[in-house]
Amino acid sequence: MTTRALIESPYAGPSESIFDWNPAIYWILLIPMLFFASNGGWSFMGASTNNGISGYQAIAETESTGGAHTYISLGCYLIVLCALFVNQKRLFRACTQNWLILALPLLAIFSTVWSQFPKTTILYSAYMLLDTLFAVYLVSRFRPEQQMSLFLLTGAFALVISIAEAIVYPAGGIDAKEGAHAWEGMYNHKNIAAMLTLLFMLPVFCVPMKTAAQRAFRVVYIVLSLGFIVLTTARTGWLQTGIVLLAMVGIRMLRKFSNRDRPTLIFAIIPIVLGCIIGATVAYPYLAVLMGKDPTLTGRTIIWKACIQSALKRPLLGYGFFAFWFELHGEAANTALAAGDVNLGNAENGVLQLWLEVGLVGVAILAAMMLKTCRNALRVAFRKDTPGYVDWYIALLVFTILSVVDGAKFLIPHALYWMMYLVADLGLAAAARQTAPDMVAHEADRKELSAA
Repeated sequence: MTTRALIESPYAGPSESIFDWNPAIYWILLIPMLFFASNGGWSFMGASTNNGISGYQAIAETESTGGAHTYISLGCYLIVLCALFVNQKRLFRACTQNWLILALPLLAIFSTVWSQFPKTTILYSAYMLLDTLFAVYLVSRFRPEQQMSLFLLTGAFALVISIAEAIVYPAGGIDAKEGAHAWEGMYNHKNIAAMLTLLFMLPVFCVPMKTAAQRAFRVVYIVLSLGFIVLTTARTGWLQTGIVLLAMVGIRMLRKFSNRDRPTLIFAIIPIVLGCIIGATVAYPYLAVLMGKDPTLTGRTIIWKACIQSALKRPLLGYGFFAFWFELHGEAANTALAAGDVNLGNAENGVLQLWLEVGLVGVAILAAMMLKTCRNALRVAFRKDTPGYVDWYIALLVFTILSVVDGAKFLIPHALYWMMYLVADLGLAAAARQTAPDMVAHEADRKELSAA
């Protein structure tokens, strides 16, 4: 593999077309992208791995996956290391401008000191640092349009492979346990299948389609993606899909209003949203039944209560990165017994999972990052000249915010969730920096007119 494609300037070379996948770099990076999309373990490499491991755990180094996954993992990370090495100057500059994104991976490494399983913590925290730097590489190496192109290419491959596997090899592509027939495709859990399909679908709403062939691709891609999400039978995925798409539509509608009218409209919408939330809370038992779930969200509320009790025993620093659920040892066993699930492998909540592993210190760092990202999003979301890729970044941010009350997606090794949030964070920060001079100039003009 040559390094030219990995280091080529992001501002020259590849075509401006969103569907120009001719440069070799896209096809080189497609391998680790598909690996990360599947959380480090493709279901078609063995039906025994499908559903046998918790849907949010990285599985590449577990014994149940066999040696093939280990070799694939090493190969993918070799590509990542090559990309990082040949772009080290650009990476250093990007990390210097956005130093907060390294805080959580470094905290994960430091947690080796107090971890229940130091060897496990140091291994997976090293992976986590590489995953974080890979996200920085994607943003610093590619223009926003090229980033969307890469994710569309990955999503198209993932969708075709998943549909084909579900039809041709249902033992690996369909979860048939407990009488259900949930499509999972190349993924190792139906929720992951639904959520990654949603994430890969988002760019197609944010790029201009200039030809009939491109518009046809968009229609087919959206229909197949939504159809696959429905066939996963993942209620959480359905709900997230609806919320994220509604958020995209809402932001675009608000953008059409003037700066003077928009605050009034927002203040009018807030009581409606609050009323819907209160109403949903009151009617929750009935809504849960309609969604095919029990009032405990299939036991999630019980799990959350048990996890909080364990987290309060070591609140500040947690039990060590990736060490709490490992081998269901010690306090994790107590948590599983309290939750009534001896196979429990995650907190089913992004914040709780982070709290258990790196404590309230880690949660505070995540909160600071999210606030910064939201602030940058607000600075660029409602500008009349907002490019389409900003909508993509904001959609990724909305998805990440939903993870606060959903399964663990923060700081998960071998997974795209964290990387895609960092892509949004870095992309919105860059967009905000670009608009800063315009805002300063506009404010100067306003003051000058006022003085006149």
